[in-house]
Amino acid sequence: MPEDGFNVVAILVAAAAGFAVGGIWYAPFMFGPLWSRLSPLEEDQRGGSGTREYTVSVACTIIQALILYLVLVATNSLAPAAALWVALLLWAGFTAAPSLSEAVFSRRSLGVWLVDSTHRLLVALVMALVLSLLA
Repeated sequence: MPEDGFNVVAILVAAAAGFAVGGIWYAPFMFGPLWSRLSPLEEDQRGGSGTREYTVSVACTIIQALILYLVLVATNSLAPAAALWVALLLWAGFTAAPSLSEAVFSRRSLGVWLVDSTHRLLVALVMALVLSLLA
């Protein structure tokens, strides 16, 4: 644990960068149309994202940035290469593997899993890079 406290600026910038990645990733010019086509959502559930959904998403992104920061500090992995490696390992073990298992058991499209999972990988890597540069 850092003795001088959290680097709140680094955490918030990393969270903002991670949230921006999602906005770009699921945009109409990127993977949004593919995700919509492959998504198990019913037609009446599509496009319903509002204040509640974005509030939860922002909060979760801040928590993700905070936890990644704590792991990077605890493992002394704030150099860019080390931070990216830790983010990759955390994604593989705690995001990709369990979410793939869930997708298979719930019979969700593996295409949706691939779009979502690679988005989460990119978010983790971007956050790790931001944290390593600002912390």
